Amino acid sequence: MPHSRSWPGVSVVVVSHNGKVLLPACLASVRRLDYPRRRIETIVVDNASTDGTAEWLKRGYPWVRVLRSEDNNFCRANNLGIRRAKTKYIGFLNNDATVEKAWLRELVRLAERHPDAAGITSKILLPDGRINSVGHLRLKEFYVRDRGFAEADHGQYDRAAEVGSISLCAALFRRKSLLDAGLLDEDFVMYYEDVELCHRLKKKGWRFWCSPRGIAHHLWGATSHKLDIEHFFANRNRLLFLAKHFPDRLPRHILDSQFYKHNHVEYLFAVVGEVLAKLSVSTPKAEAVAQALLRSLAKIFDAETMGRLRMRWEVMQGRRRPRVGIYDHALHFVGGGQKYVLRMAEALRDRFDVEYIANYPIAPDRLREWHKGGRGKLDFPIRIIPLPFYIRQKNALINPGYVTSPFNNPFEAVSRQSARYDFFINANMLDYVRPRAHTSVFVCHFPGHAKNAAWYVDHYDVIINNSGFTSRWMQARWGLRPDMLLYPPIDMNGAKSKKRNIILSVARFEKTGTKKQKEMVLAFSRLCRKQPLIAKRWKLVLCGGHLPEASCLAEVTATQLLADPTLPVEIRTNVGMDRLRRLYSSAKIFWHLCGLGETEPYRMEHFGMATAEAMQNSCVPVVFNGGGHREIVRHGRDGYLINSIKGLEKTTLQLIERPRRLRRLAQAARRRSAAFSARLFRIRVTDLFKRLESEYRNPPRPRIEQIAHGKLLHELRRDARIAVRIAPAKLAP
Repeated sequence: MPHSRSWPGVSVVVVSHNGKVLLPACLASVRRLDYPRRRIETIVVDNASTDGTAEWLKRGYPWVRVLRSEDNNFCRANNLGIRRAKTKYIGFLNNDATVEKAWLRELVRLAERHPDAAGITSKILLPDGRINSVGHLRLKEFYVRDRGFAEADHGQYDRAAEVGSISLCAALFRRKSLLDAGLLDEDFVMYYEDVELCHRLKKKGWRFWCSPRGIAHHLWGATSHKLDIEHFFANRNRLLFLAKHFPDRLPRHILDSQFYKHNHVEYLFAVVGEVLAKLSVSTPKAEAVAQALLRSLAKIFDAETMGRLRMRWEVMQGRRRPRVGIYDHALHFVGGGQKYVLRMAEALRDRFDVEYIANYPIAPDRLREWHKGGRGKLDFPIRIIPLPFYIRQKNALINPGYVTSPFNNPFEAVSRQSARYDFFINANMLDYVRPRAHTSVFVCHFPGHAKNAAWYVDHYDVIINNSGFTSRWMQARWGLRPDMLLYPPIDMNGAKSKKRNIILSVARFEKTGTKKQKEMVLAFSRLCRKQPLIAKRWKLVLCGGHLPEASCLAEVTATQLLADPTLPVEIRTNVGMDRLRRLYSSAKIFWHLCGLGETEPYRMEHFGMATAEAMQNSCVPVVFNGGGHREIVRHGRDGYLINSIKGLEKTTLQLIERPRRLRRLAQAARRRSAAFSARLFRIRVTDLFKRLESEYRNPPRPRIEQIAHGKLLHELRRDARIAVRIAPAKLAP
């Protein structure tokens, strides 16, 4: 063996994801190599492992250089190793492979004899001695297979031979060649990445050889074969390869994709966005090729599915802004949920074309009056989708509880409309609308309905909850966790005015009486009887949205008359934002009893938007101790949480009798409300949709964990957002 100084330096790069079981044999074989140790640098890249690989290596293998990659991406991890290496050659070795003693020496000798060789592959054997690979064979239609795969090793490949491309399983590359042509394309993640790299190197004039005397043994499939990963990435990456290097042939070869032939058309739909993105940066003819590709796909998918693909391409090319559809089945009935969504729409209007979807006509002037005071005017287009099922009932309230089957689902009309938008927001938790937009968002104020055959919440891409209370019940009832906890925006800061002796309640006059306005009237009546001065100096103001056919207003009025017609109680309905602000800014105490005496969580306040608005206006809350109120009010610090009518009366009387405490708590309530500001709401909504828009324009690489065990395929088939025009092609013989 020549003197060690005459042997060039080699960095052996091993990428490992949760490979502690496989690494000992792999690293032991590297340590036994018949090559000067001082000329070998061993680099293990921990590829986002969760089994403690990096720490384990540092303890037991001090001679190994350990690098970390935070993303489970085989190409990125290898690139990290390449960038850190400074040697003439870089050896690539799978963590489920071992090498014989002469492996590195034989590969280096062949590389030194051929200065134009970019890479040398080993003879790679399967555990039973058959051949795994001695280079690649290019097949028709841009498919590739391992040369000699599964053949018995009779010496038929025992002469050094030039090959078209080589696997990174056990190979040696000249570092200069990698820097010349560029490193691995990280969009490929894993599989076919070696074919693509070799293609670029060959275009630069580099060549590839197989060394039959450099032998490696491979536990083929030990890390990914059983997890449906190879099928997905190999076929996905073939399409990326075509888009990058042979775009003119892509439209024709999309129809011979294994995804199509194996009835995995959902996978084909899932990767089209990435293929289009690759086209847009790979060829000046991207528009023409994309249109030809879409025409080919139209032979597979129905018109609605193709419409979504064409819409996405338009946005990717910058020809228009993304369209957002916001569905609110209660838009005609003003309340906290409607304010929540309006602020969301206002946050999006700078980047998106926003349109409302409603089921009943509503006068724009009425909407503007209800919602006056936002950042801008409420001038969004409103598309009305009538629901004959509910029109026949002549009831302004749309109760989805009547829906029990997907076959007579009146909300299918809304579902069809959702396909016309790039982003669809189901703003008022109507869980029987199946989303058909590319990206869909479900805003859940509370999980009110049980799962049934027409329940589609788990079909949405993003679930937003308005409180921790809602999140806990959503997990308990539906088994789902929210993607974002987004507290409602509190933007009711009225002009400073002199506080008056007003006890204020702001809540809808609901037919079910859950807001407890009658109980408040009776409680105020008793307070006035206990302390007659209260009736002379204070008044109770009940304010809220009111629709005649869905209201308890008459009962509340009757209760007032029965208790005492002379009580200083005022009832104000459907007031505009300016008037409501004046009420908040002038009131001293705020009452809210939603949830009192109730056992069902949906009859409690899921957040308490009106309570937070009152606090913003230095109004001290005395509210029911349940639901979302516990997240807003800190008992005794900036308000009070009460458990009974007696507690309401007692606490209110103490505040009236102790004006200094009332003023101190009012200041604390105002400070507390800053945690729920409209500014924070806007920032979080904007950040979320910037990310969603970025993923829409530049599709993210699929996660390996998402593909494992067919999980992605299951999710795609469950969501059913694509429809096939014709039966998938039969497998080729």
